[in-house]
Amino acid sequence: MKRLGVIGVGSAGVLAISHFIANLDKKWQVYSISDPSIPILGIGESTNPSFVETLRKAFFFDMVDDIAELEATHKFSTKWINWREHSFHSQVLGGEVAIHFNNFKLKEFAFKRIKEVWSDKFQILEGRVNSVVNNGAYADVDLDGEIHKFDFIIDCRGFPKEFDEDYQVLDYMPTNHAFVHSKPKGGYLGYTGHIAHKHGWMFEIPLTTRTTYGYLFNDKITDLETAKKDFSETIGVPIDELDNIEYTFKSFYTKKLVDGRIMKNGNRAVFFEPLSATSIFMYNKINDILFKYLHMPGGLAQAEQAVNKEFVTKVSEGMELLISYFYHGGSIYDTPFWDNATKGTTPIVANSPQMIKAMKNFKYWNEQGRPAQVMPTFFFTAHSSLQLDGPKGFAYNYLQ
Repeated sequence: MKRLGVIGVGSAGVLAISHFIANLDKKWQVYSISDPSIPILGIGESTNPSFVETLRKAFFFDMVDDIAELEATHKFSTKWINWREHSFHSQVLGGEVAIHFNNFKLKEFAFKRIKEVWSDKFQILEGRVNSVVNNGAYADVDLDGEIHKFDFIIDCRGFPKEFDEDYQVLDYMPTNHAFVHSKPKGGYLGYTGHIAHKHGWMFEIPLTTRTTYGYLFNDKITDLETAKKDFSETIGVPIDELDNIEYTFKSFYTKKLVDGRIMKNGNRAVFFEPLSATSIFMYNKINDILFKYLHMPGGLAQAEQAVNKEFVTKVSEGMELLISYFYHGGSIYDTPFWDNATKGTTPIVANSPQMIKAMKNFKYWNEQGRPAQVMPTFFFTAHSSLQLDGPKGFAYNYLQ
């Protein structure tokens, strides 16, 4: 039997296990490896259809009967508020349905179902992971001082401890700090809220039991006291009653998604701010790439080079461009944050041959009265671009 180990049981780890348990043949066994003493981030998450499809293939997840166990609500779109002069819904691609879910509930729910469907293929190992090492024909995992050998490892242990030459850090990205608060009363919106404010933007994620708000800003531009006061006023919760949940972060991606027998996913591989459910989308794209890596002919060295290039040029740089496109058009606010955001992201859009070509095609087809006929550009459709910017989008001279 071949052995695939997945380290970590946050959203990325559970999705990786779900993806590979359903797609690898009976020659493989999939192991979950985790330290129960290490908590996950545990913020309510917005998803896309690929998340639902992964769970459906892994253990017949039902969008009607199963969502209660994840405290989930259906998601049909992302609603952009105050990003431009008008608010609009960016519908889930293909007119499909996604969900918002409580990721504290995901591991228990998914593992229970995976055990029922794949009892002969799924194993669980728990303990402290001291090291993960490439060792020729195997990857060695030191778990509580005992070495376990795997044919391949997917490392989903969270943010790297340091950003060395294997990582590309995007320092120009506008946000680097977040406050999070959950109101105990849930609700049904049908969409993920993306609400621009004068210091950044805020996500709104409705679950059945609570609604989570994440206030994102740049702490080099806005001091913590000012940001927290504005957050408090925006959601109508006194400052001293806000949840004590706070994160600082960098936007980055690895240039070495695979390294011989060791592969990465989750925040170990990439982190972009949570604009438009980027994290879940990236996790699933990575799983597709890693699955391909396991089956590439020609040896690991050749496959490794091809996979790492694909992840950087097609996935990471594409997502970087998408986020920059939303930011570079600004918002209804004329503030230091938005001035910095537009100046930092406009060069990314303006210097992209792919975006220039896409927008030329978009403009041509729009003049023919058929804008919806344009093929999707990166992670959003031409129709979404028209909703976002309207005719103004054709006024970006660098895109003509």
